[in-house]
Formats: sequence, C-alpha cells, structure tokens
Amino acid sequence: MIKTYFTFPCIAILDTNIILLIAQNKIKYDNVIETINGCIPSLILPIYNELKRIASENTERGRLALWSLNNLVSKLNMVRVEGDDIVKGDEAILHVINKLKDVTKIVVVTADMELKNKLIKNRIHVVWYREAKNGLESITF
Repeated sequence: MIKTYFTFPCIAILDTNIILLIAQNKIKYDNVIETINGCIPSLILPIYNELKRIASENTERGRLALWSLNNLVSKLNMVRVEGDDIVKGDEAILHVINKLKDVTKIVVVTADMELKNKLIKNRIHVVWYREAKNGLESITF
C-alpha cells in the first residue's frame, strides 16, 4: 500500500542493511521503533526492489531478504517520489530526502557507515547500527 507522505510529520527510512539485520535478529524491530521516536517506519521503492532482487538469490542473505519481504515489509509505510525508480542504493535514499525534506522531517536508519557520514555531512537525522555496541545510536540536528 502506498501512503502519501504529506500526512506524516516524520518518516524514518530503513535501508537494506538495517532490514537484513532485523531479519537476522541482531536488531529488534521494537528497538528501531523506540529509537525513531514517533517517526513512521518507512521503506522506499528502490530498497523494496533491492530486497526482491536479493531474495531471488539462493544464499543466506537471500533467505533473510525473503523473510523480510514476507514478515517485515508489511509493517513499513511505502514511500514513493517522482524518479525513485531510476536511482539505486544510497543515491536512492538521498534522492528521496531531497524530494521530501521541505515537507516532512526525515530520519534514516542505516548500518552503512559511508551513508551515515554523507547524511551527517548533509545534516540529516540518522540512526545507525553500531556493531561494537550491538545497538543503535542516533544523531539529530
């Protein structure tokens, strides 16, 4: 189901790595919800498509992606913006942020340190998985 982002004062975009960490049970979904502090947990189309691609692989990662599609994705708000079907990965997240930043607060939940650093540099609220502490940390602006 596609919901219009205008109705939400804050959305939290989960990236592929976080979704797979939830599937591995390294992060509890409830901890993500607690950390995003009232934001609507959301999925963008390019991340959904990436999960579908990974799920087609006969690997452990593929099985985790399939579990995510069957058990987690239905809990997330699907966010679509113009042109989001063209970009992939980190660029897709940055594309969506650029399209929505003037109409809603955005938080990105990631385990990708390169993406985390790009988000901080651009003053985007970010929650990240810190493996050394086996937990989530956040920075807000």
